[in-house]
Amino acid sequence: MNTTESAPVFRDDGELLGYVIRSGPHLWVPSTVFGHPLDEPMSRGEAEAYLHAHGLSHLAEKWVYLSDDDQRITVQIVEAGPSRVTIRFIDYGHPELFGSTRDLRTPLAGVLDLAENKSRLR
Repeated sequence: MNTTESAPVFRDDGELLGYVIRSGPHLWVPSTVFGHPLDEPMSRGEAEAYLHAHGLSHLAEKWVYLSDDDQRITVQIVEAGPSRVTIRFIDYGHPELFGSTRDLRTPLAGVLDLAENKSRLR
């Protein structure tokens, strides 16, 4: 997580859905459990509702890992939390990595992104 103002959003059963991160006086960005933005800034209520509707489902999407040598490699998230994300490489174009896992420490800006950004970002 970054150091800007944020608030956790939980499901009724206590499961962490993600965070809303302040981006302006009355604007909040819905973000994954590891702080990756999922949509554009909106009201806090809208950001919390977004996480209730979509927060965990984004974790099941395909993601892209940007390697140290700037290769974009398709991965899936195996486990995610505020300080660590475990990814599995699922990119057939990288047979030497396929099926292996890697633990990543947050923050992950510039390292991990949604493969197909279905939000209104960009």
